[in-house]
Amino acid sequence: FEEAISPYLDNSEPIRSFIGNDVVGYKTAICERDIAIFASLALFSLVFFLTGNRLSSLHWALWIFLAIVPLRIDGFSQMLSRIIPDIISLRESTPQLRIITGGMFGFFTGWFLFPYLEKTLD
Repeated sequence: FEEAISPYLDNSEPIRSFIGNDVVGYKTAICERDIAIFASLALFSLVFFLTGNRLSSLHWALWIFLAIVPLRIDGFSQMLSRIIPDIISLRESTPQLRIITGGMFGFFTGWFLFPYLEKTLD
């Protein structure tokens, strides 16, 4: 990709409008983290159904620690690497890290919410 766009490095407009070609490939919008969130929510819904909806809700503090904190650490560390690159080297999430953090968020959010929803709907 860098070879294909190198003539346009001073002007980002052609880069943004470049949709792709047979050599470089085509743009596609896919978010590993979002896919992992929805897949793990679906997985937990299956677990919840198979246990007869008897699981108790995850404690809110445990939910924050297991679901929210990993996402925040990943995002905050990327942000800091952009703000102070001299101190923290530039870093991007890997697809594996996005899948792990998204999967944790989806699964534990399901565990936190589904029992409450079941109780409320009853």
